[in-house]
Amino acid sequence: MATRIGIGMEELTSLSCFLDPAVSRRILEAYWQKSGEEPSIFMIKLAILFAGLARTANCLSPDKLEELDDMRADLEHELPPKRWTPLLRRRRETTESRGLWGFQGLA
Repeated sequence: MATRIGIGMEELTSLSCFLDPAVSRRILEAYWQKSGEEPSIFMIKLAILFAGLARTANCLSPDKLEELDDMRADLEHELPPKRWTPLLRRRRETTESRGLWGFQGLA
């Protein structure tokens, strides 16, 4: 999606460049334009992924990481509660069927 919306490959030279809030915001906004009035579950999961990757890789400053977290939270607040219920139910069913952490065969 990044290159489709005009972000050049020269801007994406590292993970920190890709996850920079200015770039991440442009990507998320492009997906939002495609999804309509409210964010899609995919967009929210993508925002969660961006923040998680940045935190795990320790590739952004605390201020930029906070900005990514704020974007994620803003998207979550835009999604009506009725849309969260099926997502949470599926997550609970998946967790219960695979055990607490979702791992199988690690005994």
